[in-house]
Formats: sequence, structure tokens, C-alpha cells
Amino acid sequence: MSIYPAAIPDNGDYPERTDDVDWIYAERYNEIKNEVIAICAELGINPRGASADVVTRLALLALKTNVLEKDNITEFVPSADYHPATKKFVDDSVFDPAIPGEIGGTTPAAGTFTDLLMTTGLAANLRMFANAAGDGAEWANGIKVGTISYDTATATGTVAETGVGFKPSNVLFLAVIANTSQVSFGLDNGSVHYCVMNTYITGAGRWAPIGTKSIYFNQASGVTAHAYISALGSDGFTLSWTKNGAKVGTATIYYIAFR
Repeated sequence: MSIYPAAIPDNGDYPERTDDVDWIYAERYNEIKNEVIAICAELGINPRGASADVVTRLALLALKTNVLEKDNITEFVPSADYHPATKKFVDDSVFDPAIPGEIGGTTPAAGTFTDLLMTTGLAANLRMFANAAGDGAEWANGIKVGTISYDTATATGTVAETGVGFKPSNVLFLAVIANTSQVSFGLDNGSVHYCVMNTYITGAGRWAPIGTKSIYFNQASGVTAHAYISALGSDGFTLSWTKNGAKVGTATIYYIAFR
């Protein structure tokens, strides 16, 4: 039986011997052999690895007390720039995973930011409320109801409609020229332009679908004014108007724009 690794042998265990004086018995040889084998078993094969020696290799290893292990269950709060963070710390500090899309943490003071960066997988321009019920303050209003007054005698051209407060994705139009039968109802997203318009000039109570315009006024045969959204901007949209013939009349156009 070897002394090592339970203890480190010393000269008392293996006293020095003198050539031609002391006899080395088989028992003493076997004791030393067992110690050598015990040391080899304790260190394993090639314990220095690619290092110059075992001491150098040990210096390269991270201490267990200085790392977060994969099976760690002890709370750790990072306090410096490059400290690691546990999943629980991130969950508690940033968001509640039980509520999809929720942003947690400290509520910023009013006026301290203008943009809220979302990395939760939500599509751009969706409405975001400050509470789960959806009846609190909004980070940005997502619906705008407005009105436009337009003189249909104006020559063909574009008109920028601003004041929406955000870049809309879809706009609905209710358009009429007062005290006439010139009425249209339209849908527009900047790429698709639809409306239904009154075609009373061809017969009472007649309506027609239009697949290229979202606003349409039909005053008489060959006398029209119509428009569609040609661009969506950060604060509204641009209407491209076309006038045909001696068109007259001021149009009132109600719209509802969606973020």
C-alpha cells in the first residue's frame, strides 16, 4: 500500500541508504514502486498537456470559484461591463417571458426618448400601449382620423397631406362634393388603390368599382377628378390628383389612417 496520495512520504518513511552498507530488501523496493505507481495514477497520462509542465498548465485553468458553470443555481448579479449575466437576471431585468412583446425594466421619464427599439419579433408600426389592457398611454398613436378640403378645379398634380403623426400603412377615404351626387369610398396602402364611386350620370342609383384610384369624382362625361396615394411618408401621405375637363367643386374628404 502506498502512502501517497493520502499523505506525502518523507525521510522517515523512506530513510536514506548508503551504497555497500545498507541492504535494499524486496519489501522496501515494492514500497517505492507502489509510491511511483500511485503518483502516476493520481496525475494521469500526460498531465502537462501542451504546456511546459504541470504547474504551467494549472495556471491556465479557470478556478471554479471564478466562473459560472452550466448547472449553476446560485444568483449572480453582474456589476462590471464584461461580467456574464444569467438567464434569470436577464428575464427579471429586461422582460417578462410570460407576456409576448412586453418590455420591462425602468420606465423612462417623459420626454427622455423619441424612439423605442423593439426586438421582440413585432412588425414595424404596430401600436404599442404602456399597459397590458391596451387602455393606457401609447408609445405612439396608431390611428388618425382627419379631413381634407380639395378644390377639384386644381390642375393635375400632387398634394402632400401631413399631420398624421406617423407613417400610415393603410388609409380609408370617404369623399363627397356637397350638394351633388359625386361620392366615393376608397381604400389605399400606397400600392393598391380601390374605390367605389357614384356614376349617377349614367343612371340614377348607379355605382362602379375602380381598381386604380382611391378617390373619384364624376361630374359629367369626360369631366372628372380622381386621386390615389403615390407615397407614404413619416407624417402622412401624398395624393396624386388628375383633373379632366372643366371640373369644379370643392371636395370634403374624410380619412382614417392606420399605423
